[in-house]
Amino acid sequence: MIKISLSLCLLGLIVACSSNNDEKTENIITSNRKAVISESSDTFINKILGGGGSTIRGFDLGDPISKVKTNEKLEQFDEEENILSYTFETPRKEIVDVLYSYDSSKLLNEVQLDIYLNSESSALELSKGLNHYFTQKYGQQLLGLAKPSWSIKDDEVVEIEIISNKLDKGLQINFKKK
Repeated sequence: MIKISLSLCLLGLIVACSSNNDEKTENIITSNRKAVISESSDTFINKILGGGGSTIRGFDLGDPISKVKTNEKLEQFDEEENILSYTFETPRKEIVDVLYSYDSSKLLNEVQLDIYLNSESSALELSKGLNHYFTQKYGQQLLGLAKPSWSIKDDEVVEIEIISNKLDKGLQINFKKK
């Protein structure tokens, strides 16, 4: 009887300690995420990428381009052969262009985001936030590539490139087939 009582006490102590550690771990993960991504970057990333379980802005590679034409809420500024282009401007006068490329079967095969920012430091901060976001969503970066890249599916990848020259500061993000 004493052995059972001691075993129950020990089990209760283990559960209590374990539960407390889970809460501490949860708090560290939450505060770690906030430390990695500022609130303004987090909001901007959500606006750029859209929400939901899809790959980008409510769409997946392989979707019919008609779905993009019907559901994209941004302002369309151009339509060329095999490319639909949309844009939006932030309150800070930064611009995001979203280019949807499609193949001869009218299926989405690439999405390119051109993000024009006001400074190199804004580009670095956004890049850091996107790196964290993609790592959380898709797992670790692919190694040995020129640009930070993540595997979306077996045959799809997302890449980030920082653009910094005399005229432009910003990022280019590509969702494409490998």
